[in-house]
Amino acid sequence: MPRLERVFVDTATLYPISLADLVLRLAELGMYDLLWSDHLLSEVERVLVEYKGLTVERARYFCECISTAFPAGRVAPQEYLPLVATRTGPDPDDHVHSAAAVAGKATVMLSADRAGYPAADISPARRRNPDAFLTDLLRRYPRDVVGVVDAMGGALRVPLTRAEVLDRLAAGGIPGFAALALERF
Repeated sequence: MPRLERVFVDTATLYPISLADLVLRLAELGMYDLLWSDHLLSEVERVLVEYKGLTVERARYFCECISTAFPAGRVAPQEYLPLVATRTGPDPDDHVHSAAAVAGKATVMLSADRAGYPAADISPARRRNPDAFLTDLLRRYPRDVVGVVDAMGGALRVPLTRAEVLDRLAAGGIPGFAALALERF
């Protein structure tokens, strides 16, 4: 069996919720090891409150679900905080995330932000765009990944069809993934 990727996600990969749902469900299925930090979840909580309009309690609950579902993926602050000052990326807010990815021995930094995570800041990991990364998983494990998409639609109070879920995913930043899934299934 191939070694699983160790994937550190950035905040923008955990918002919008449709993208987060897919990323988290695929990690739960064991397609990769999900890595996270306390700083990441604090930032996700803040973003969900400020931009999504969630209550603090609901945003906190979402982040607690991640920490509960993936306890082995936590990168402790004492492991990454000493590395923050050595990061060189253009956004100082991203330095804590690239440091956590390195400290957690990530093989992938899952982020659509091309400039925010220079190769030197995350090496030996490589930055992967969520659309490309998830499209690769769809090509390798089509039935499993499409099954997750179907489960996402069925889990909602008002169920959505596969096409409706894929429309949301396309709008959430993974149009290539959605197009391939629509084309093949």
